[in-house]
Amino acid sequence: MIYNFIIKNIFIIIIIFIIILTLLIIEIKDYQYKKNGVTPQEAIKLLNNNNAIIIDLREENIFNNLYILNSINIPYNKINEYKNTIIRHKKSLIILIENKKNNKAATNLLKSYGCNNMTYIIDGIESWKKSDLPTYKREQK
Repeated sequence: MIYNFIIKNIFIIIIIFIIILTLLIIEIKDYQYKKNGVTPQEAIKLLNNNNAIIIDLREENIFNNLYILNSINIPYNKINEYKNTIIRHKKSLIILIENKKNNKAATNLLKSYGCNNMTYIIDGIESWKKSDLPTYKREQK
């Protein structure tokens, strides 16, 4: 009886299996992402208690519309131009505000400059904002 049900509904069963597998993969990736990052509150503790800095990897115009005080804006596509600045802070704990599409490549590039002590704020500037922590905006000239 079960065998007949499976045969008659094989396409539905395959689709359900693919959906469940996809959801499982999404959850595992989300868990790994959150496991390696810090919350905004943890970032504040790190900034207050350690020699930590925030490097914001978002584009300059996006950064100027919403940023964290004392963060350093180094857009992903200009990392090489800021090599000296990055090297100057390589012994610090670096907390990244990421540009999600380039975060893996940016992290690898920073590591190539000797920055081995890095983390990131989970969900970036949006989680900082949702936590009602202060953000700033640069006035346009």
